Amino acid sequence: MRQLKCQWANRECIDGGIELSVNVISYLGKRQRTDVDNLAAGPLDSLEKAGIIANDYWIKHLICERRKDDENPRVEITIRLYAELGDERKEAELLSELHSAD
Repeated sequence: MRQLKCQWANRECIDGGIELSVNVISYLGKRQRTDVDNLAAGPLDSLEKAGIIANDYWIKHLICERRKDDENPRVEITIRLYAELGDERKEAELLSELHSAD
């Protein structure tokens, strides 16, 4: 939590009403194992508690990924405006349409 607050220092809290896209990459250390769906809640709650986002309700798009790093376990979080995903969303929709047409 302290590290989140330090990295966000002197920035405003992202208010509600702004749709967000969040990418969470959890690098697990030695002997750490968990399902990927268990890796999102902690970091998202921490974003709220650290005053970075007003409410995780406004996260409209979430990618959660699990990787291994025995030497440096950590969590990396990237926050973007959901509106900035325009081209990526269109590409995903086209791929989805192509697969459903098969």
